[in-house]
Amino acid sequence: AFFKAGVKRIVASIWPVEDEASAFLMTKFYHALFIEGHPPANALRQARLAVSQIPRWSHPYYWSGFLFFGNGGHWREL
Repeated sequence: AFFKAGVKRIVASIWPVEDEASAFLMTKFYHALFIEGHPPANALRQARLAVSQIPRWSHPYYWSGFLFFGNGGHWREL
């Protein structure tokens, strides 16, 4: 439905997620995307790796449910 409405990219979780780990992951994602300039898929990969390095969130439950869908180019591309 999002793509039909014109959205080019989506980051979504495919299962219910833990709030604190998700907030940390999204902070890392947006930092990699906007500050470091990574393409969205790579930014999500960097964020997932960062979460997986935290001992209490190292289990894939906390980070592997986040997926990227859509155009993998730079976030400023239309």
